Amino acid sequence: MVDLTSGDEAMLAHVNIRGPRVGKYGVNLQAVDEMSRRAIERAISSADFLVIDEIGPMEVMSEGFRKAVLIALDSPKPLIAAVHMRTAGGFIGEVKSRSDVRLVQVSVENRKNLPDEIAGEVEEAVRGGKYGKKDG
Repeated sequence: MVDLTSGDEAMLAHVNIRGPRVGKYGVNLQAVDEMSRRAIERAISSADFLVIDEIGPMEVMSEGFRKAVLIALDSPKPLIAAVHMRTAGGFIGEVKSRSDVRLVQVSVENRKNLPDEIAGEVEEAVRGGKYGKKDG
């Protein structure tokens, strides 16, 4: 895991980590808890928009990560997040079913235009000061 603002890094998972397992990998819950809390708090206070890559099965094993994601989602700042598409239940399903979330599935047909489309939406939200209005 890398906090792009501070440059802090930590191991998310590894075959030799003792912890909850996702496949053959053990998840480093302490690192996920600490990194996600610090990174998301810092981004909310100092960044124009937030990016979380990713909200997936390994990450959501961390209660700290789940709490930080909810804080990010409830903040007025625009948020872009990669979300595990095949998961429909649990925390990931809750995030995906929020009324203030817009899901965009990447496909062969749209993948070339998506970066510009998403960047335009974020730029509009940041410049327009639409922090209080969450469109997704």
